[in-house]
Amino acid sequence: MHQLIILGNGFDLTCGLKSKFSDFYRNRMNAACSIESIPKDERNVWDVILSEIGENDPLWCNIESLISAYVFHDDDLGSRLNHMYEQLVWTIDPSKPNRSEHLDNAVYNYVSTSLGKENVSQDELTHFLLTSLKDYEHIFASYLEKQVDNNNKYREKAVEYYAAIRNACINKAQQKNYETSILNFNYTTPLKSEDQQLGIVAARNIHGSLDKTDTIFGIDGKDVAEDHPAVPFTKTYRL
Repeated sequence: MHQLIILGNGFDLTCGLKSKFSDFYRNRMNAACSIESIPKDERNVWDVILSEIGENDPLWCNIESLISAYVFHDDDLGSRLNHMYEQLVWTIDPSKPNRSEHLDNAVYNYVSTSLGKENVSQDELTHFLLTSLKDYEHIFASYLEKQVDNNNKYREKAVEYYAAIRNACINKAQQKNYETSILNFNYTTPLKSEDQQLGIVAARNIHGSLDKTDTIFGIDGKDVAEDHPAVPFTKTYRL
C-alpha cells in the first residue's frame, strides 16, 4: 500500500531551522534592517524593493506575496510592468501614493544605474527583475545551507518528526506494508527517497531543493493571461 505525506514550511521551523524569509533578510541586513548595511556591490534590486517597503508592511516578510504584488498589479492603465516608468501610480497600499512614487523612483534609479542607461524598456525591466530574482534565490539558498550545516541535530530531528507524523497516520504494526512518498514545500532534503528504513520510496521538493541548486520563490500564475509580461515569474513557467 502507499501513502503521501506533505511537509509544509513549518516542518523545518519545527526542526530548529531559521528558514523563514524574514530570518534570512534580517541576517542579510545584519539585523539593522537597513540596506546601507549591505555593500553596494552586493546589493540586489529586490533589496531595494524590500528596503523601500519597510519592515512594518505585511509583504515584507513574505517574498512570494511581494513579488506577486509587485509584478502582477494592474492599475487603470494596465500592467505595472508596462507603465512603471511612464506612470508612477502603482501602490501596494493605495492610501500611501507618496510611498509608491518613492518606491518607483528608487527602483528606477537602481535599474537605470545598473544597466547604464536612462530609458529602460519593458523587456529590459522584466529581464532585469527576473535575473535579479534568480540571483536572490541563490543568496537565500546559501543562507539556508549554512543554517543546515550549523544545526548538527537537524537531520535527527527531521527523522524524529517524520516518524511521529507517520506513526500518527499508520499503526506501527502495519507500517511495513506501506510505502511513503514525500511532497516537500521546503527547500531542504533531510528525508530522501533512498531512506528505505523510513519506508520512503520517493521524495520531491515542489519548489526546488538545495541539493539540486534549483530553488525558486514560487508565485501563483493562476488566471494570468498568457501574454502578461509577468508570466516568466510564475511557478508554472519556471518549474
